[in-house]
Amino acid sequence: MAIVANQGGLHPGAEFAGGLRLIEQIPQGHKVALADIAKGAPIKRYGEVIGHAAADIAEGSWVKDPWC
Repeated sequence: MAIVANQGGLHPGAEFAGGLRLIEQIPQGHKVALADIAKGAPIKRYGEVIGHAAADIAEGSWVKDPWC
C-alpha cells in the first residue's frame, strides 16, 4: 500500500511510472492498494498491522475503513 500525498488526492485513471492505474478517486492522506489484497489479509500502515481486509481489494483501489 501507499499513502496518497497529492493535494486534493488523485483521480480515477491516474497512472504511475510503474504502471499502476487508479480505478477510483483516492483522497489525500488515504491508502491505495499497490497490488490485489485478498479478503482476510493484513492491512499495514508504516509496517504495523492496523486491521484485516473485510473483502477482496483490487489493485488501484482506495483501501478505506473499515478495510472494505
